[in-house]
Amino acid sequence: MKLFLSLILFSISFSQISMNYFIRQDSIYIGDIVKFVIELNVSSAQVPVFPEINSNSDIMTVHGKRIGENFVEYDLSFWETGKAVIPVIPIQIMENNQLKLTLETDSLQIEIFSLINSQEESIRGLKGMKNIEMISTLEKGLIIFSIIMGALIAVYFWRKRELKNKLKRKKYKFVEPMHLRVQKSLENLEIPFPINWENAEKYYLKLTYLFREYLGEEFYFRALEMTTKEVIEFIQHKNIINDEVCIELEELLNRADLSKYAKQIPEKEFFISDKNKAIKLIKLFHGTNNEFTIKEK
Repeated sequence: MKLFLSLILFSISFSQISMNYFIRQDSIYIGDIVKFVIELNVSSAQVPVFPEINSNSDIMTVHGKRIGENFVEYDLSFWETGKAVIPVIPIQIMENNQLKLTLETDSLQIEIFSLINSQEESIRGLKGMKNIEMISTLEKGLIIFSIIMGALIAVYFWRKRELKNKLKRKKYKFVEPMHLRVQKSLENLEIPFPINWENAEKYYLKLTYLFREYLGEEFYFRALEMTTKEVIEFIQHKNIINDEVCIELEELLNRADLSKYAKQIPEKEFFISDKNKAIKLIKLFHGTNNEFTIKEK
């Protein structure tokens, strides 16, 4: 009795499962995407597992599949005309995470048609080439005009830059005259504070260096390397200044030597007067001051 009831329940369970498979297209041509659909009628507790279709031949290509609720749709393509076969596809039915049964589709034979009509088996020849105007004549003219104007503008700016570079090359750099540069340096020479031997030495070193540098540049002799006596003898030999001015020059250089080598500290007023005397001598040598008279040859 129990065996009989079990068979009845098993039959009822299997009677609830049904399968239907079909192709959506009526006519299939070579290279078409064929929609092969498998539909199942199962209970809510049953889950179908749809496998992949493996094809290693050059006749059929599997593009993929789309799975829905209790159905699957495969995309297939066939590459030879005539009879083609969709292989058997096994479908597993799972219930409570256990395999309940496996269903299989039948192999399905389909007809693949050629793209060439039976009445016209030869391929038609290609039509002759036809020129297509991508832009109008007006647009062509505008493009040509723009290119010409661009070239002219480029030439204009290039020539302008070349002219500017030539003008720059022609410009001469202004060099301040030696006597003016030394005068400014002497005017900016500050009186040291406090007045001691070290500061006095630095002050007169700077003063005599500037003054001797000027003399050497002005009269073309090595004033920085010569002693005070040699400088005075050179000035007297050249008959540049009169005796009175020569005495002033000698006093200036001797006081600087005493400060530098004999460690004598001049009175404060000499710091100012010696600087002014050096400036006046420079102006005299350039004829800009009539306080001293240059000796005539």
